[in-house]
Amino acid sequence: MELKENTDSPLLVTLSGPGYRREHKIAKGKPFNRVLFNGAELPDGTYTLSCRAGADGKKQLKDSLTLRKLPYRKG
Repeated sequence: MELKENTDSPLLVTLSGPGYRREHKIAKGKPFNRVLFNGAELPDGTYTLSCRAGADGKKQLKDSLTLRKLPYRKG
């Protein structure tokens, strides 16, 4: 996800799915922010990665996308 507005606002990045929820808070966002989640600990399933930016009366921006972790297959 690319942030083009409110780049100096706080960010909240959330990865959630079946029995799993992790959040990363970034005090002051930049045009490019890297957030890492440990995919090895995730059970197979469908997850939502969402990002929310904006606070203190500024316009709030939200975006999300769906990710799937599939079962391991040889090959």
